[in-house]
Amino acid sequence: MKHGMIILNRSISSSKKKIKILQLSENGHELTKDIVREGSFFGDLINKNTKINEYGKVISDDLVYLSLTPQRFEELSHEIPRIAINFSHEITRKLKNREARYSSLVSDSVKTRLVDFFTDWANVEGQQESSQVMLRNYLTHNIANLISTCRQTVTSILNTLKSQGNIQYSRSWIVIPDLNRLKLTLGGNSLI
Repeated sequence: MKHGMIILNRSISSSKKKIKILQLSENGHELTKDIVREGSFFGDLINKNTKINEYGKVISDDLVYLSLTPQRFEELSHEIPRIAINFSHEITRKLKNREARYSSLVSDSVKTRLVDFFTDWANVEGQQESSQVMLRNYLTHNIANLISTCRQTVTSILNTLKSQGNIQYSRSWIVIPDLNRLKLTLGGNSLI
């Protein structure tokens, strides 16, 4: 990713426009840090000489974005103050999300984090049909990174949820027959 701020174009009417933000570890492994959706800012406003080990990958078709240098972003913020206000709102939202993720990591079981992840994902992108929610499955290999655990643990919990009838999944779709019932699975003691 080039140095500078990138803004997803707010004129896109579909919420299907997404970029996966990846971080490259010292040993060369990609770690999914975030999924950026329409209307969000991502990138950095730091010095060009600073090494950046993160980048974005487009995971949807027909993405439109605007790439700005830090200097141009600052100029636009002065010319159009609403940009600075939107940016501060986005930063606040991201900080609150990071705080919630950290708190969840420290105090919640992996099962709780996974169910919370599915709940949030369903609320943002789910296709609701009565009590059933369908999610296009483009995150199969990234869920573990996004909830800070290993893929084997996610697979184990998914298989348990599937055998209980709380979730169905394939390469293309994740179906949650009843989101409220899925949330209720957290009522018992979880070993993971």
